[in-house]
Amino acid sequence: MKAKEFFERMAKFDPRTKDVRGVEREGRIFVNRRAEAPLLAELAKAGVPAKTVSDLKKKDYKAIVPLLLKWVRECDNDDIRSEIVRLLTVPWAAEKALPVFVEEFGRLKHFDTAVADALANGISAFANDEIFPDLQQWINDTRIGAVRKLLLTGIQRIQNAKAVNLLVQQLNDAETGDTAFGILRKMKTEAAQDAVRACLSHPSPNIRRRAKKVIAVKDRKLKPR
Repeated sequence: MKAKEFFERMAKFDPRTKDVRGVEREGRIFVNRRAEAPLLAELAKAGVPAKTVSDLKKKDYKAIVPLLLKWVRECDNDDIRSEIVRLLTVPWAAEKALPVFVEEFGRLKHFDTAVADALANGISAFANDEIFPDLQQWINDTRIGAVRKLLLTGIQRIQNAKAVNLLVQQLNDAETGDTAFGILRKMKTEAAQDAVRACLSHPSPNIRRRAKKVIAVKDRKLKPR
């Protein structure tokens, strides 16, 4: 939609008779198209033309990862920025993307946004021992809200005692407790199994009940048939 057409439609809009959400949606699309236009121009110059950023999913964009990462840092449109982060949350981009994701998440001032969710998902997908201190700091920071659960899922990729201890610490947390227990249940390290068994004497009846259930399931699997 061109700018002239959009503003002509807005001038005729009557909220009493028209679809408010539909107009809001069109307005958002219009804003996003304008925001991604400079990036699309750069993509064309780089030899990867696309009609929209999301169209890159259908193309080979490995060669333009540095360009996309530059836009993760510089883009001020949440929808476009989130889409770029999702495009880069693929295994072959992990080495270059993870440091940028960690850096950009650390710079966020608001965490109830699509950008925060996209970055948290990317960080969790690529999590390793090197970024554990950052994960630990963010997961323990209750001020950032529900996005902590997304970050916590990355801990299952860090199979060490510190990761297990962090999960145990989250068990009583209203936002992350269920996620933490679910990860502990799936981890196969001895430390994780010990942590689950230790939950049998946990002060929380809910955690004790879940621990008993997990151990009972594991015992059934171990019994010879």
